[in-house]
Amino acid sequence: MQPITSIAALWQEATTDPEFGFALKAQDVRVDLAAAVARSEMPKSQLAAQLGWTSDRLEKALTGSADLSLQTIFAITRALGLDFNVAITTPDATSATDGKTKEKTDASEICPACGLGHLERYIEREQVEINGQSWRIPLQFSECDACGAELTHAEQSRANVEAMKKIELKAKMHAPKQSGSDPN
Repeated sequence: MQPITSIAALWQEATTDPEFGFALKAQDVRVDLAAAVARSEMPKSQLAAQLGWTSDRLEKALTGSADLSLQTIFAITRALGLDFNVAITTPDATSATDGKTKEKTDASEICPACGLGHLERYIEREQVEINGQSWRIPLQFSECDACGAELTHAEQSRANVEAMKKIELKAKMHAPKQSGSDPN
C-alpha cells in the first residue's frame, strides 16, 4: 500500500469511511443546536434546568462528548420553542471543477419577471473563505427556464442567512486558538 501524499487524497479516503461521515453529520447537528441555543439567549443553566438535566449533560450534548439521539435533539429544540426536521438528500457534490454545483429541487412556479417561464429552485454550493479557512455554503435561489432571471424568495433568503451563520459558527469553532490575543 502506498502512502497518501496529498490532502485531497487523504480527504477522499476519509470521506468514504462511514464512521468519519457520521462524525461530520453529528458535528453539523451539534453546530445547529449550539447556534439555536445561542440565538435563544436563554442561559444554558436555565435550559438545562428546564430539561431536567445537569449543565454538564447539556454541555456534553452540545459539544460532542455524548451521544446525540433524536430524542435529545427533540428535547432541546422543544425546550427552546423550536422544531427540527430531518432532510434525506443526495450527497453533496464536491467535485465540480468551478467549485459550484446546482441541485434541482422541488416543483416550479410561474416566473414573475417574464410571466412565461417557470421558476426552478436550486441550491448552489459556493466556496467562501472565513479567517483563512475555506467552506462550502449551500445558497438557495430560483431560475426562470424561459428568461434566465435568477430570483431569491423570502424563505430562500432566510435559509441563505441561516446557512451563512452556520458556516461562520463552524469557522469560529474551528479557528486556531491564539494565546495572548484579545478575546473580543
